[in-house]
Amino acid sequence: MKLLSIPVDRDALHAAMRICLRLTRDFKLASLFAELGGVRMLLGLTQQSAFTGFLPLCTLLIRHVMEEPNTLSLAMEKVNITSKAVDFEDRPEFTQQQFAI
Repeated sequence: MKLLSIPVDRDALHAAMRICLRLTRDFKLASLFAELGGVRMLLGLTQQSAFTGFLPLCTLLIRHVMEEPNTLSLAMEKVNITSKAVDFEDRPEFTQQQFAI
């Protein structure tokens, strides 16, 4: 994680961020990433460090830190319910009673 705070070339930064992204899939490690100042380091990076895909990678890293498993599970459930409701609007031949949740 220290590579995020020192000036390195874009490829090295990209590689370090991808490793962090892989590790922070586990919420315990994501919490450790935050405790060690990982989010602060990400936000402190300058435009000179940017590479293609930089912003989405930063966004995913921050989401891993913020979305504890219970919150993530509820959000995914909400997306599933919403997508089913949209399907009912798009397909009038089905009724909600046929697909009770």
